[in-house]
Amino acid sequence: MPLREDAPPNCAPLGPALLAARLLQHEADCSIVDLNAYRVGPFQRHLTGGEAMGLIVRTAHKHGSPHLIGMGGMVTTLRWQRMLAKELRRIFPDAMLVSGAGLATEFRAGLFNWIPELDAIVHSEADDVILQVGQDALLSHKIGRGLLNLLEPKVYAGDRPADLDALPLPAWDLLAADVDGFPVLETYIKNQIWGLEANNSSATPFKMTRSLNTVSSRGCPYACKFCFRGAQGEREYGVRTAASLTHEAMYLHERYGIDFLGVLDDNCLVQAKRLEDMVPTLGRFCRDSGMRWGTHGRLDEAADLRPNGSGGFVRAARRRTQALAESGCVYVGFGAESASPAVLLAMGKGGFMLANGTENVGGYDLPKTMLEGYRNTVEAGLHGNCTWIMGYPGEGLRELQHSVAFIAWQKTLLNNPAAVNSRMFTATAYPGTEMFKNQKVQARLARGFGLSFDAAGEPICDNALLAYCLELDDATKVLKDKNGDDVYYGDMTMAQFEKCRNLVDAGKTEEILSL
Repeated sequence: MPLREDAPPNCAPLGPALLAARLLQHEADCSIVDLNAYRVGPFQRHLTGGEAMGLIVRTAHKHGSPHLIGMGGMVTTLRWQRMLAKELRRIFPDAMLVSGAGLATEFRAGLFNWIPELDAIVHSEADDVILQVGQDALLSHKIGRGLLNLLEPKVYAGDRPADLDALPLPAWDLLAADVDGFPVLETYIKNQIWGLEANNSSATPFKMTRSLNTVSSRGCPYACKFCFRGAQGEREYGVRTAASLTHEAMYLHERYGIDFLGVLDDNCLVQAKRLEDMVPTLGRFCRDSGMRWGTHGRLDEAADLRPNGSGGFVRAARRRTQALAESGCVYVGFGAESASPAVLLAMGKGGFMLANGTENVGGYDLPKTMLEGYRNTVEAGLHGNCTWIMGYPGEGLRELQHSVAFIAWQKTLLNNPAAVNSRMFTATAYPGTEMFKNQKVQARLARGFGLSFDAAGEPICDNALLAYCLELDDATKVLKDKNGDDVYYGDMTMAQFEKCRNLVDAGKTEEILSL
């Protein structure tokens, strides 16, 4: 589904490519239509709904009428999925229509109320259950969808594959060209996955000419309150081995000529032993080939500090950042989110991040763990990119200034301001997150969107929630409520927030320190 019209398509659709690879193992005939690959005209817009359906129909004419149509995307793709489902059901009345990934995982059976054309949803990790879905699609084709309609719409429960190494590599060749000859995969490869040109809150002091993405782990053992990871394993952390990742890197470098591999794990740094295993495998390949790679992690893991019980801390004898650098990694994206101890606690990011106390930088007490993690990253020769959230419940002007002070400190440390990300996301409440259950957040949502909640704090799946979800964006923009007012959850006045937001958007983030 289309995402972020204001950014070039630079993250190829890994999920559909992995599921297609599983079906191909069982002699299914698969095609992928990736609607996010297109930017049309001088304004670089997405396809319209009519243009998208035209592309889908032309693909079906080439490959044959489908038995199974799977749609996937985050909660922000609800509008697209509702629109396409109506047309898909009309044009392909005998096909089994299924929704999966983040949107389906969050709302599960409730999604049938909003997209009644669906025959099924698949939640969580679908690598194995997609085979059952395929078998049921064949059955539906044989007996006729009219008989299948006598049954209730079905919910398929996905689960973690027993061995992530055993999964086939993504079926990227299916994206070589669309039915009209447009080079979908090559478009992704030529667009930098990270860097200022990517327009995705990443900044790098280097460029890449050919990049592609993968994941080497799933899930995250942490529980940040603003994050929903239901479609990727939640807090169940699972990894591929260093040998498996190296095999994929070698294949992608040889097959597609990539010089950079983006390992888009939520958190690649959890297991220090696995990073060490990458040094003689992936590291050797990178040295021999010249390929580089990057990933995501946490600053407390990069710090490798542990309290010693006497008010101090103990450094690990060998740090994760050293292993990363020796394995060919040059970039680590850190979800710093805030440098305010109070806001980190509110976000559920306290813990190890605050266990080692604070250090005064420019008059602001910043978490020592965050500072040490970033120093370690720089000392190892890695580029660390931090992303930030403003407007979280409990954040006042002083708390926001802590984050800005950290950004200013980064620029001093690197002596390269252009390589430091100073953009900020606006705190957005997504269904399924702990943030969505925050009382202040729920009060604002009730007032601005008419949302209601049950005794457990879960939203009622009514038309008000539907309208809210249809307005959701990816937090690069400030959400507007039904009255046209900005949706803001922090403790500043609205005038203060809007002034700070305008400074960030104008590239003048550091001027917030003088307010």
